[in-house]
Amino acid sequence: MLLFEPQKYYSMILFWAHQSNEFLCHYINFQLPFRRSHYGVDTLDLDLDLIINPDFSHEWKDVEDYQKAIDHEIILPEWTREIDAAGKDILGEA
Repeated sequence: MLLFEPQKYYSMILFWAHQSNEFLCHYINFQLPFRRSHYGVDTLDLDLDLIINPDFSHEWKDVEDYQKAIDHEIILPEWTREIDAAGKDILGEA
């Protein structure tokens, strides 16, 4: 199941094991907020991902790629601020 919310800098994918129907994880994909277009939905993947396990432990993915994109000014500073805020919101951090 893929969830998009307007104005959010991420989407959430919920994964289950097909055979057992066991919930596997929340997969958070950081991206620009979606915009509806003539062709469907437009967004831009921002490299960074977060996996939240059923026990609420988590791991960040693609941190090096994300940092390289920041260093090469592919990912803009205002996007990183939004991603930082979204990450804190998702993880319940103040």
